[in-house]
Amino acid sequence: MNGNWVAKFPSASGQPREAKLVISNGAGTYQLLAKSRDDPCVGREAPIVISNESSEGFELGILASKALTGCRDSQWQAKRVDDRTYEGVFGDGRKFMLMRQ
Repeated sequence: MNGNWVAKFPSASGQPREAKLVISNGAGTYQLLAKSRDDPCVGREAPIVISNESSEGFELGILASKALTGCRDSQWQAKRVDDRTYEGVFGDGRKFMLMRQ
């Protein structure tokens, strides 16, 4: 899991989004590659925690509230596709993909 990753997923409105993740020993950072004048949480680097790691996948906790009070934390369930790719589905049905860089 250690290394640089990119996440690809659609926004709630369907626009393509990308984020970069840096993972090291079960922790790291997440940063959405976008900005918003209306939402200071968008594009802000946030700490992450990796848990329940197994050969089948892992859980990714994005701790946005630690980066800025009021930002929402999120939890992703990632399933292994191969050594360089994981995928999952958000609660609202949108799909995401994580790819090792």
